[in-house]
Formats: sequence, C-alpha cells, structure tokens
Amino acid sequence: MDRRHSIISSIQGSILIHLTLFLILLDLKLPKVDGIDVLRRIKVDRRRKLIPVVVLTSSKEERDVVESYDLGVNSYIKKPVDFNQFVETVKHIGLYWLLINEHPPVRA
Repeated sequence: MDRRHSIISSIQGSILIHLTLFLILLDLKLPKVDGIDVLRRIKVDRRRKLIPVVVLTSSKEERDVVESYDLGVNSYIKKPVDFNQFVETVKHIGLYWLLINEHPPVRA
C-alpha cells in the first residue's frame, strides 16, 4: 500500500487510523492557540520537523512572515478572502507539495 494513504487496522475491536503526513497547512490565526507557537512545536519535534509547513493565513503582518521563516516554514501564503480563489489556492498548494515536490524519507 502507498504510504500516502491511510492504513486502517483493527486491534482488539478498536479501529486505529495511521496517517503519514506529507504537508501541514497552518493558519496563524487559530482560536485559543498562537499559530507561531504551533509552528515552533512542529519544528523542534524530530519526527515532524522535515514535514513541509505552509502557512496559509489572513495575516499580512511583516513580523509574522519573518518569524515564520525564521522558524523554518517552507512557504507563507496570504489566504484569499474569496472562497473560489481560496479553493484554487489550496489546489495549487496540494499539486506542488504533494505531487511535484520531492519529499525526504519518512521517519518513524
């Protein structure tokens, strides 16, 4: 089975879903938690730091852009307000990061 697909297994009557992450889309404007803190946690975790992180946010603040890149974000995209433009943007992100970009090996 391709590692990009979820592997579903049944153990003692419960279903576990194992998902290999190939991309993290992160909005900096999250309720109850700062997106920069989430990015910081991702990038210090040895199991997750190689997963590409794309910030897709409404923030145009220069400090957010600079801090995101300082912490190792792979791309920073201003989220379109128009829904159809948003959908197209997400399609392009997925096309590049999931199909065109070469990923490093997944760490267990």
